[in-house]
Amino acid sequence: MALRTRRVKRVFAYEKTNTEKYVLVPDRATTVTFENLCSVAARSTTLSPEVIQLVTNALAYAMKTFIQEGHPVQIEGIGTFTPSFSAKSQLVEEEANIASIRTVRLNFLPSVALKEALKRMNFVFDKTDSTQDSVTQEEPNATEPKPENPDVV
Repeated sequence: MALRTRRVKRVFAYEKTNTEKYVLVPDRATTVTFENLCSVAARSTTLSPEVIQLVTNALAYAMKTFIQEGHPVQIEGIGTFTPSFSAKSQLVEEEANIASIRTVRLNFLPSVALKEALKRMNFVFDKTDSTQDSVTQEEPNATEPKPENPDVV
């Protein structure tokens, strides 16, 4: 399996020359559904997809609870989810309050195992432009990927 890539022509706004340049971008397919993810996960366990869905839903509920309390949540093999927010700075101390919070976000820091899996990722290059028929060619990584253990992410 590999990530499909394609070449596109773009003008980068930060460059003053407005010169068109070519750059590779991921050619993403459809989003993997929750049901499909649980079905694939069930194949490497003795659990049914339905049980995996129930456990995952319970895990998501617990994560929401801890995150709403301000706790970072670490999931082994995946990474850490940390709640954060941005707030408007104020000249007067009393005005720096909850009302000054602008946006709330959830930061994600991938685990070392997930980062290593990304480093071993393979790519497939679409040689033609997106307006022409697709012809693919595998391009090997600088380092040859090692066989991955399906039990370790």
